[in-house]
Amino acid sequence: MTKVLVYDNEGGYYDLLKNSVKGNGINFRKYNSDEIDDDCDAVVFFLNDKLEMMDFVRLCKDGSPIIFGAPFYDDDKDIDASDEKIFYVNLRRHRKEISKNLKTLFASHIL
Repeated sequence: MTKVLVYDNEGGYYDLLKNSVKGNGINFRKYNSDEIDDDCDAVVFFLNDKLEMMDFVRLCKDGSPIIFGAPFYDDDKDIDASDEKIFYVNLRRHRKEISKNLKTLFASHIL
């Protein structure tokens, strides 16, 4: 079973992710600021403002794939594999596009 830690303060993207990439032996767990799960296989991080970047830095660990979703990224790409383990999803897109991009990333890089 693939363990995925999800950071989303507002909760809407967490639900979208769970509904987009359901099944496939994935166990999604929402991040709780009181505990950091070092036993996760990947981290999905949805930023709603730049102040949440500090939590992002705390959660990052070497070797785990990271999907980074943010609405303030300057590039207009849908999916950017800027590194072999760090991927970007543009949250300014429509929910259907975000869902499709999350499915693509999980199928090709997480599972």
